This record gives sequence, C-alpha cells and structure tokens, in this order.
Amino acid sequence: MVLIWGWGNQYRKVADAGIMRCRNCRNYSTFEIRELAKNFKLYFIPVAKWGRRYYLVCNTCEAVYELENERLDQILSEISGIPDNETSLDIWNNIDILLTQMIKTNNTEDWVEKIIPKLKARGYKEDEINHVLSVFIDSLSRSNNGSMEIENNKEEKKELLASKIIYCPYCGTELPIEAEFCKNCGETI
Repeated sequence: MVLIWGWGNQYRKVADAGIMRCRNCRNYSTFEIRELAKNFKLYFIPVAKWGRRYYLVCNTCEAVYELENERLDQILSEISGIPDNETSLDIWNNIDILLTQMIKTNNTEDWVEKIIPKLKARGYKEDEINHVLSVFIDSLSRSNNGSMEIENNKEEKKELLASKIIYCPYCGTELPIEAEFCKNCGETI
C-alpha cells in the first residue's frame, strides 16, 4: 500500500479588515486578516492543524502585523460591522471622484452632506458610507497638515491636490500622488 503524506505551513484569508493607514508604506490601503497554521496531510487531506497564528496584512505593500491570538475574537467582532474590502474601495473611489468634481467646479461648501445622498443613490448603505467617509476624512486631514478646510480659491484647491503625497511601498520614498514610478528605486507604484 502506498502512503502519501505531507506537512507544512498554510495561509488562509480569515476576513477583510477594511481601509487603514499602513505604518510601513504609509498609504491608505485595504487590509485583511490571515491565518498561518502548520498542518499534516494524509492523501492530500488535512488531518491535523496546530500552531495557528493570525496576521493583519496590508494589500498594497504586503506588510504583516502579528495579532494576539487571545484578542482575535474581539478584533473579528469589531470589524464585522465594516464593509468588505471591495465595497470599501468602491466607496473610497466614488468619494474621491465626487470630491474632485466639486473642487473643479468650486462647489466644496458642505461637501460631506452633498456626497452622502449621491453615494446612497448608488446603492451603498449609510453605515458603509459613514465608515469609509471617516477614514477618507482622516486621510485628507493627514495630507493637509491637519486642516480639513477646503478653501474656495481655485489656486489653493489645486495646491491641495498637488500636495497629496504617497510613499513607495518598496523603499518608502515620499512621492507626489500622480507618480507612476519611484524616483529612488525605479519600481512601479
């Protein structure tokens, strides 16, 4: 009788963790929780699993942050109310497009109140919108040196958009938001 067996490590995605700011690449990115476990297989069927560890992983730069196993249930319950990563990114991109249109037309007064109904009309739930909007506003406040005011002057708005920066996920170099390649290491952004 031939016996086929094996062992090793296996990764699996546990849950989407939403959009956060990565400490490594400094970009706002979607994160997910992944499990790494050692396993034993008999005839390609997992028989035993042990040594489970959980990680928060940035989907932009693949930075890994270990989570305490004891707190995993608490963390999973906290993220259960947020939208999945695909929905979060879709809402984020729609907010960005709508805000950019408002800036171009010099119509930024009460921009949050104007964006929410437009996003609801596109089929998003209010709690999903509010969650992503809070992270989006945080990203604006960080990129605008803590000031959330968007001035009515077109030149200042252009400066605000131009002042947004990103960081290379490979070497950490500060780059303008429209950069396609890193000026330091040459990698594609």
